[in-house]
Amino acid sequence: MKFVYVDITSGVTPLRAFLKIRDTSAVHAPVREKHTIGIPTLVIDGEVYLVSPEQTEQLIEQYGLKNTAE
Repeated sequence: MKFVYVDITSGVTPLRAFLKIRDTSAVHAPVREKHTIGIPTLVIDGEVYLVSPEQTEQLIEQYGLKNTAE
């Protein structure tokens, strides 16, 4: 499996894509209620994960993901 790291601060397009996920994902409901950001977020095969930085690395290893930017 491959993944793409998206820097949401790199421009409006990636930020809008993230906000669409954050604003529509059931996983992000508590985030929206608390008016927080909800990062990091992983989307794997359409499944949205709201994770800590440590969990991000864990999921990347678990799924054997390879960064396409490398």
